[in-house]
Amino acid sequence: MKPKLKFNKQDLNNFNKILTDLNIVVKNGNTTDIARASAEIVKQQKLKAPVDTGALKGAINYSKEGSGVAIESEMQYSSFVEFGTSKQKPQPYFFNPARVVFRNFVKKLESKLNSKIR
Repeated sequence: MKPKLKFNKQDLNNFNKILTDLNIVVKNGNTTDIARASAEIVKQQKLKAPVDTGALKGAINYSKEGSGVAIESEMQYSSFVEFGTSKQKPQPYFFNPARVVFRNFVKKLESKLNSKIR
């Protein structure tokens, strides 16, 4: 089966919203805020990570990269757990917590900006 990528106008709008949110973070987030948000993302990911040996949970970390951060799971099988395989159901632990914490982070930045504007 050939892989297909389909998207509609709503997908494009969602993507534009993500880009806008990222722009807000880049322009207005200070390093302390970004580090706190990154630590919270990692914390939530570790809480959601399924535990067999604990290696997956222990492999989730963040590190500073340039003016931002990188959050990663160093286990090679991380994507198989997150998205599943033909024989294993997905166990989303990585991207969902990141989305939730990131949205909250952007909302806090927006409210901080709004309070400075007023």
